[in-house]
Amino acid sequence: MQFSFTILSYPTIEPVTWYAGSWVTFPGPSYWAQVLVGPANGGVSLPIGTYQGWTRITDSPAVPVTQSFLLRITP
Repeated sequence: MQFSFTILSYPTIEPVTWYAGSWVTFPGPSYWAQVLVGPANGGVSLPIGTYQGWTRITDSPAVPVTQSFLLRITP
């Protein structure tokens, strides 16, 4: 699983750089995708702004890519 972040714009900018994410499991059938964002601990460092968050899950043969969330970085 991978994540990408593009600056919020219209028309939508396609993602170019992808960052490795991971799955978090909870008791029961739930799975959550996560990626560390921020300058500490090797996270994805993004300047102040609003971003479209993209998720890509690789499986065989499908590789779905969705614009799945918005992320706002503030001072």
